[in-house]
Amino acid sequence: MTPTNFEDIINLFIGLIAKSMGLLFAAAFAAFFYGIVVFIFNTDDDKKRSEGKDWMKWSIVALFVMFTLWGIVGVLVNTFNVSPLLIPQLPASS
Repeated sequence: MTPTNFEDIINLFIGLIAKSMGLLFAAAFAAFFYGIVVFIFNTDDDKKRSEGKDWMKWSIVALFVMFTLWGIVGVLVNTFNVSPLLIPQLPASS
């Protein structure tokens, strides 16, 4: 679909962001576990352990920011009764 006006461009951009949210969360979790692996397997190298700590620290920051923004968007959607089609949601349990 080729965008023909500004609204179509914005909707295309929002759709791409919505579809990539799961990938961003997965990347942050992978970075955290990479930091754990680097930290654990380099007990004798302080520089590598520090690198592992940095990976863990920044991935936690990224996860915190993503979850916070996800929550804020959810509150705004519920407050203003906007269609939540673009917000990643957990499936409802039966």
